Amino acid sequence: MSSSESDTLVADRPCNGLAGLKHWRHDLTAGLMVSLTSLPFSLGIAIASGAPPIAGLMSAIIAGLIFPFLGGSFVTISGPAAGLAPALFAAMLALGHGHLDTGYPLLLAVICIVGLVQIVLSYLGAAKLSAAFPVSVVEGMLASIGLMIIAKEMPHLIGHDYKSHAFFGMIAETPGQIGSLDLRWTPKTGPLGMLN
Repeated sequence: MSSSESDTLVADRPCNGLAGLKHWRHDLTAGLMVSLTSLPFSLGIAIASGAPPIAGLMSAIIAGLIFPFLGGSFVTISGPAAGLAPALFAAMLALGHGHLDTGYPLLLAVICIVGLVQIVLSYLGAAKLSAAFPVSVVEGMLASIGLMIIAKEMPHLIGHDYKSHAFFGMIAETPGQIGSLDLRWTPKTGPLGMLN
């Protein structure tokens, strides 16, 4: 590599904050493509966590607008973490003693406290410890998130609310709910008997 090529690579190194906006035309196109993926992803994570869908949307907006100015990686996208969906769902149920509506406001307070702890750990350089987790643990966690999203979407597919909000309860309830599925097509209900 010649010295001029090396100088070009150094000059084009990505930057955070306002200095990173020098290629804003390309970033605008990339941001549009990321938003098309991030929108349903964020809504799905919120639903899998037991939170209102708007919470996932707000998380994506805040992460996309604020994090680039605070620092971070140039090759990753900041947004809601799918890996936390099972933990958030379990915490919401535990804090609300089985009721999601009661546990949700308490979970928001816990998230604020955890955010402050993360800032302190980031300042201390504790991120290097994440390499200690085996890949199989991460893959298993991501698989469980996919299963949770499927289970949480089953009531929407069938068109009936489930009595259970827990994963295994929803799986056990699904065969009985399928029997009440209305497969007739009418102009009023549309496909699968669901209201338009």
